[in-house]
Amino acid sequence: MIRRINYDDVSKIVELENNTLGTTLGEKMLDMAIRSPLAYYYCYVENNKLLGYISTMFDGEIVEILNFCVDKEYQHQGIGKKLISYVLSYLNTLGAKSSILEVRESNINAINLYKKIGYKQISVRKNYYSNGENALVLEFKFIDIDEIEENYTLEFSKKEIHDNYINYYDDNQKDKYCSNFYVTNDKKGIKSILKDNKRKFIKIDSNVDLSEYLKDYEKDITVNLVSHIYNLKLNNVNDYKCRIFEFNDYANLRNFIYKEDLRFGEIYAVGNANRLTDMLANNDKFICYLAFDNDILVGMIHAYVYESMAKLEEFVILESYRNKGYGKALFNYSLVDLEKRGIKLIDIEAEKDDYPINIYKSWGFIEIRDNYSFFKELEDGKN
Repeated sequence: MIRRINYDDVSKIVELENNTLGTTLGEKMLDMAIRSPLAYYYCYVENNKLLGYISTMFDGEIVEILNFCVDKEYQHQGIGKKLISYVLSYLNTLGAKSSILEVRESNINAINLYKKIGYKQISVRKNYYSNGENALVLEFKFIDIDEIEENYTLEFSKKEIHDNYINYYDDNQKDKYCSNFYVTNDKKGIKSILKDNKRKFIKIDSNVDLSEYLKDYEKDITVNLVSHIYNLKLNNVNDYKCRIFEFNDYANLRNFIYKEDLRFGEIYAVGNANRLTDMLANNDKFICYLAFDNDILVGMIHAYVYESMAKLEEFVILESYRNKGYGKALFNYSLVDLEKRGIKLIDIEAEKDDYPINIYKSWGFIEIRDNYSFFKELEDGKN
């Protein structure tokens, strides 16, 4: 279990630091850190024994790692990786932009761990330690959630910037709500949208609740959940057949998407099945993962890869195969593959009050923000 340190942990942390690092922050500083709003100190506890510890300072943008250690008897078991990835995942939700640390040039094991987590060397501090040894300065950069969401949207839609709002539109699928929408955060933007809209529907997205201005609109609340890939853990995963989408799967996948979308009408189902399958087959920014029962395609999920982050979308399991472990197996398969590709951060969305959000949290995802969508059907683009 990973948790914030408390006063009962102080003497144990001092002993752990001395035994592993040969130095300690000391009881006085640890006591102060427990009270400080800038200090985020965590420990890893198993069977009531403190096995690892990490101390960080966070100013709202930069996470500075001060000390980090694991009991010598429990090293090389993944505890350190879990501690760092948890702290990075949590502080990401608080707005962290980057993380920095210094490490002894001779500490090869620690350097390798940090680089596996996603840190990169940015400089060297000569004669930094008391024995004259150099320190390597390493940095981990977070991906802005708005940046990956924007780039994902622009794979399907074009963008128009107006004075009070942004218009996203998709000439290929004009009836697809998630590709044709407006973004604004205020009343002035809403008025402009209502005046300018020519669609047979209005969909307005915002990061604030605009209900008081859109009382007769349907409202959906979705949540962005984010985690470092090493903070995610799926237990008891079944060994179902999963694989990456291949060109030979084209017709099968297209039919799968078509059948799932028929509830939205024949025209939409055909258009979306063709468009999405083509995108997954021909755009190398997308990786599609499939789950099978023998030769029957029963599930899909795709990843949109942006730098060291992946956005997971279209997570669908056929209804008759749900609650049987296919979804967990497919999700785990995608994570294993993305880790091999060097992905460090995972982003996924879920409806605020739907049961999947609790599943994602149990796997290690942390809520980063709410997103509000307001929707209304119109006649010929007019109220």
